[in-house]
Amino acid sequence: MKKYESRLQRIEVLEMRVFMEAFIQVGAYKNGDPLGPALQYMAIKKCRDYGFSRLENKLLDYLQLQRKEITRTI
Repeated sequence: MKKYESRLQRIEVLEMRVFMEAFIQVGAYKNGDPLGPALQYMAIKKCRDYGFSRLENKLLDYLQLQRKEITRTI
């Protein structure tokens, strides 16, 4: 995912950029970064700010799946 981080500024469609930011954080979390979910909430907040309700709902659904995964492993 790191190779995509440097390309974010080149993405002209704002909704796609927010989507990529969120999933870069998902990848970071999967690689052991404990701040991943918190940074995903930042992307969700951007969705709310810009009115991207469908993307916000998808990101919230995925965050809920992560929460269930964490709960199962504990």
